[in-house]
Amino acid sequence: MPMTPSFSVLIPTYNRELLLKRALDSVLQQSHSEYELIVIDDGSTDGTAEVVRSYRAQVGSRVRYEWQTNNGKSVALNRGLAVASADWVAFLDSDDYWAPNKLELQARAIRRYGSEAGVCFADARYLNNPQLTMTAFERDLKHYAQDEGLILDPTALVLSGNHGIFMPTLVADRRVVLATGPFDPQLRVSQDTDYLFRLSLRTAFCYVNKPLAYFDRTVDRKLGQIELLADDRTRLQVRQYMYERWLTYDGATGEVARTIHSRLSAVHNEWASFYLRQSDYERARQETSIAAHHRLTRKVAAKWVMARIAPRVAREIFRRRRIAHPVVPYLRF
Repeated sequence: MPMTPSFSVLIPTYNRELLLKRALDSVLQQSHSEYELIVIDDGSTDGTAEVVRSYRAQVGSRVRYEWQTNNGKSVALNRGLAVASADWVAFLDSDDYWAPNKLELQARAIRRYGSEAGVCFADARYLNNPQLTMTAFERDLKHYAQDEGLILDPTALVLSGNHGIFMPTLVADRRVVLATGPFDPQLRVSQDTDYLFRLSLRTAFCYVNKPLAYFDRTVDRKLGQIELLADDRTRLQVRQYMYERWLTYDGATGEVARTIHSRLSAVHNEWASFYLRQSDYERARQETSIAAHHRLTRKVAAKWVMARIAPRVAREIFRRRRIAHPVVPYLRF
């Protein structure tokens, strides 16, 4: 393990020329100087290219610019991984930014735990959303006693759902990244969640118990991936595909597999509600059966009965429930 780890910082971006400047500045102002910065432009049509060129004119080859036709964040990240050359890979979304000592504190944790942990993450704060006043760790009830620590079973943490880990705080040993493989290009959203799970199957994690990243969670944004999760069909399609893939990975056995089956049961139970609201009662009945196959719970059993005995009553119940409790993507990661 090198005494001073170096980082390849990957920033995928699409049509965010104004926000991108803040992200770039936060990297270039890092107190840890061993890094390269790779911006992957996913076919932007605004002034993104000019922004990056202006930074290259100021700091030279430390900033690298990669352009591709619009193929989504996963493909952009894979392009960045293909050209990354440092010991560790760091991830930053173009609408977020880092604290000036982010890489420095993670480099210190790597020197302490890097022989065991191939991933290091940190706490974060949210911006521009009054519903998100706590840090990521606080919101997910992660009360770590130490400034730095080691997590030997990160898969259990990731599968808990409330793990407090976000990719813009995360750095990963490039050897672990290469073994994990590329981001899934089929995932236009939730590719970070998928990759985090796959990393957790390969290595222990370490953490820095300080907010080192800042996430823009502006309400009612029109441009952003997380907003797509407010659409029921998109959200459920993504999660079903992702969880089904997870069951195929080495290490997805025992309690891990049982947890994934529970997730799939919940997804198909939500599909049943979706189809009930659409008055597609046959599809709703099919989905309750699939949910029960993955895991039979009281909720699944109740919906199975209602979809068969009183589907129109069930439709009205779940229609009203969705109106009263709409999906808030900023609270569902």
